[in-house]
Amino acid sequence: MNARTLVLPVLGLALMACGHSETTSPVLRPQSPDSLSPATYPTVDVTPRTATIARGTRLSLFLALKGFADDGSDHSPIWTSSNSTVVQVSRLIVNGAWSSSIPSAVAYAAGAGRATITVWVAGRSASIPVTVTEAATNNP
Repeated sequence: MNARTLVLPVLGLALMACGHSETTSPVLRPQSPDSLSPATYPTVDVTPRTATIARGTRLSLFLALKGFADDGSDHSPIWTSSNSTVVQVSRLIVNGAWSSSIPSAVAYAAGAGRATITVWVAGRSASIPVTVTEAATNNP
């Protein structure tokens, strides 16, 4: 026997003795799918979702905000039209009231054609395509 063959078994015994010490690191357990809550993001919804209206008429637009924090931030909508010669949109302000039965904006059909109305609230948006037709005429 030489020194090398004597050292290896002793070193192995020492390592085995260290391996049976008590663990102090935390044990991580997998979480069940029920314990994980999905991330929710604020959404903006406009009704109607699409519209066809006659030139010279108006269309009420209703806005629904979902998932926005009630932290005092300004959630005022900004309404735009992709073509104001076809559709002009105006925001309504009703004494700070917020209701699903009160329109948030009114679109006016200025001329025949197509346009997209978009509303922006706190970086989120919703759009609706609008088609404006020529006003119907009554021929007696």
